[in-house]
Amino acid sequence: MLSRIAYGAKLLGCRGVNSSCKRRPQAFKFEFSDFRRHSTSSMVIEEADSQTGFITLNLNRPPVNMFNLEFTQEIIASLGRMSSSQGCQGVVITSAQKSVVSAGLDLNELHQPERERLATFWRAIQDLWLCLYTFPKPVTIAINGHLPAGGMILSTCADYRVMVQGKFTTGLNEVRFGLVAPFFLRDSFRSCVGQRQAELAITMGTLFNPEEALKLGLVDELAADKGSAVERCHSILKLYAQTNSNARHNSKMSLRQEAVDRFHQKRESDLDFFCRSVLSPEVQMTLESYLKSLKQK
Repeated sequence: MLSRIAYGAKLLGCRGVNSSCKRRPQAFKFEFSDFRRHSTSSMVIEEADSQTGFITLNLNRPPVNMFNLEFTQEIIASLGRMSSSQGCQGVVITSAQKSVVSAGLDLNELHQPERERLATFWRAIQDLWLCLYTFPKPVTIAINGHLPAGGMILSTCADYRVMVQGKFTTGLNEVRFGLVAPFFLRDSFRSCVGQRQAELAITMGTLFNPEEALKLGLVDELAADKGSAVERCHSILKLYAQTNSNARHNSKMSLRQEAVDRFHQKRESDLDFFCRSVLSPEVQMTLESYLKSLKQK
């Protein structure tokens, strides 16, 4: 049954603190001028402000930016280039879709998969969390739509979160579908809201509107629209730019080190458990029924 699933490699230019967090990775030699209007694919669009050095990463996998293997790898590759570019001074993550930032995992990756691809997919999800959580430059997110479940990797790992007001929700609602949020996502969620509020939110599968998310601490402030949210993210990045970059990053990692250590300790066992659970007959039957119900709507 799906409750057996625990959402839980090699990173492209982003490494955890245990390996090379104190030095900027050199996996890519990518000049800032290349960012001016660069897209690794139609799924990931990068735009740069040449005056500030801030890069906006627009997610564009319609209709709801669900994470499949290729999309996740594209995001990691983009972050890798930004991490190693001397010209990049900060990142804004947002969505090219009007009402959804990301709906989380693409369940088609879990339905009747080949084990090798399934393992590669889950490593990519793990890597996305690690890359964002340990990113050496300031990361902000303009949440211009719904952001539930696994999509919250993007927000809980960011340094600052601005959410657009409206009929949008965010939260870890996996338990409502018989799923368990991955341990690393639970860790970054808890770092935003605290232990008690995390327990209540995760075990009840609560989705929060923007005002509730602000009060809880899931987001740092609200904005009227996407443009205002991105503009506010730029303002925050300018504040970060006034600090010493090494001192800022080392301070951040000193606060996040415990979760990073736990990630490295558990990632292989998490991968094995995830693959065995997804490939079990019970889970596959449940996925089959759920995906069929979606097609009938």
